[in-house]
Amino acid sequence: RHRKRRISGGRQMLRRTLYTPVLCATQHNPVFREFYQRLRNAGKPHHVAAVAVMRKLVCLLNRMLSDPDFVPIK
Repeated sequence: RHRKRRISGGRQMLRRTLYTPVLCATQHNPVFREFYQRLRNAGKPHHVAAVAVMRKLVCLLNRMLSDPDFVPIK
């Protein structure tokens, strides 16, 4: 019998904090929505896809903070 795996690595506080913004981003941002849906269509569970979107969001935020001239492509 296989138990469901849990994502226990990384920063738990950050995952908890970003969960609601990720849900909002997957509903209202077309780039994040398409990425999330592609993962779900590939058979990934909701939580795994949501954490992947969290990583994408954190990378984007880090880039915005480190580069003052950063302009996201629309």
